[in-house]
Amino acid sequence: MKNTNTAKRHNFLVIALVAIIGFSMFACDNDTTTPPPDNGKTQTPDNGKTPGGKTLVSISVTTDPTKTRYKIGEELETADMVVTATYSDGTTAAVTGYTVSDFDSATAGQKEITVRYEGKTATFTVNVIDPERETVAKPVASPAAETFATAQSVTLTTIPSDAKIYYTIDGTDPTTASTLYSGAINISVTTTLKAIAVKDGMNNSDILTAVYTIGSGDITTFTNIYELNTYLRGKPANTADTPYTIALNVNDISSASQFIFFDNKYVYLDLSGSTIITINVNAFVQCYNLTGITIPNSVTSIEQQAFYNCTGLTSVTIPDSVTSIDNGSFWGCTSLTSITMGNSVTGIDFIYSIPSKSLTTINVDASNTKYSSDDGILYNKNKTELLIYPRERKGAFTIPNSVTSIGQQAFSGCTNLTSITIPNSVTSIGKYAFSGCPSLTSVTIPNSVTSIGDWAFNDFTSITWYYNPAISVVSFRDRLKTVIIPDGITSIGNGVFRDCTSLTSVTISNSVKSIGSNDSESYYTLIGGAFQNCTSLTT
Repeated sequence: MKNTNTAKRHNFLVIALVAIIGFSMFACDNDTTTPPPDNGKTQTPDNGKTPGGKTLVSISVTTDPTKTRYKIGEELETADMVVTATYSDGTTAAVTGYTVSDFDSATAGQKEITVRYEGKTATFTVNVIDPERETVAKPVASPAAETFATAQSVTLTTIPSDAKIYYTIDGTDPTTASTLYSGAINISVTTTLKAIAVKDGMNNSDILTAVYTIGSGDITTFTNIYELNTYLRGKPANTADTPYTIALNVNDISSASQFIFFDNKYVYLDLSGSTIITINVNAFVQCYNLTGITIPNSVTSIEQQAFYNCTGLTSVTIPDSVTSIDNGSFWGCTSLTSITMGNSVTGIDFIYSIPSKSLTTINVDASNTKYSSDDGILYNKNKTELLIYPRERKGAFTIPNSVTSIGQQAFSGCTNLTSITIPNSVTSIGKYAFSGCPSLTSVTIPNSVTSIGDWAFNDFTSITWYYNPAISVVSFRDRLKTVIIPDGITSIGNGVFRDCTSLTSVTISNSVKSIGSNDSESYYTLIGGAFQNCTSLTT
């Protein structure tokens, strides 16, 4: 006889099990997670591996959300954002089911949002603004982003003009920890430039995104120079505006004779895939048709005359790996207008060898510990010494008040410099500092200057000097036209201004008690003592 109670229990269990299974199926059919797009690639399951065994390597935000600007207090919106997963076999797929966190709209500013998916993370940024504040204008790049045949020197501006601009060239969103813009940016390969402008008391600007495509987009790659030369011999003649973009992946470049001058074809040479350690002496000597070059991050030194007489080279970027650049490495590069130095360069002798009729901009990576740049001008790290003023700059220039020293040859060869203002912060002026400046005919030397190197003002015709007894007039006596003896000077010794034959005007302060060997201040005492043989000084 069957136990009816047991049978009932069995029937109850069966019914319960069916109910549970049915509920589970119902729940799965109504999952609110959006399925991955049908692109033929499998979305990674929870264990980080697909059924085929490939592993999730990383995720990235490949398309930002439509909304990236928020007012204080607003909630995050991720509409149209695309998160892409990369797998161990190289395949990629857009994924869903990710989470976002770290958004705080309680205060204004740039906010970094974290995206998490299957143990991997990625970030994107949004801007939270305070409606009560003005907003800095989005930076403007000039020239505007498009396709160019050759390298470009890109400048950034914003409003107000004293806002700081930070930028990246690796496609990541810029923050205030990114590179601070200080002068034109040299872009020699296809690059995504992003920039943001900030100013205390104002909302941050929106991010500028500008994609610069350099070259025709058709890149031909070679692994030896023989193949490169064979290829170029079969190509038609071109111009500097339409160079052939060549990627050369080698481990050594020792002599330009290997290039046979590119068979007289204009070439942009991309060495980024090479493992070169040194760009040797004469490596590219007289490669007149080399319009641009990408130096790989493997290079640590550039030797003497490496780019000698590369007259078609217009700009060069020295990567962070380079620590040594020999003098004369760019001698004869008469079209070179822009140099960008990485964070490891510690010697600047090579800049003196660049022809005076070309250079307009010198940029330095903000993390360089020895040098800095501001508006394309080279300074030491703390901007207390002005090292190099670009030779082709035109017009007037006022030296910043932070500068205490003007370096040797700092303005030498600046043929278009028409006016210079030296602040009272400057105490020393190096040798040949202003030699070879034919358009700069006059200068006022403040009495803060206590040291002037030989031939500092070699080509001047008119010098006004606030007299300082610590300086000898010997190096510029024949060009001294005006002398002002400032307050605080009590005496002027014998022969101090002797043979200053161009001197026509002297202003003496009331603090002066004696001139020359006689306390008298008569004309005859001046001529016979401190101002002996100043033949143009008549009254």
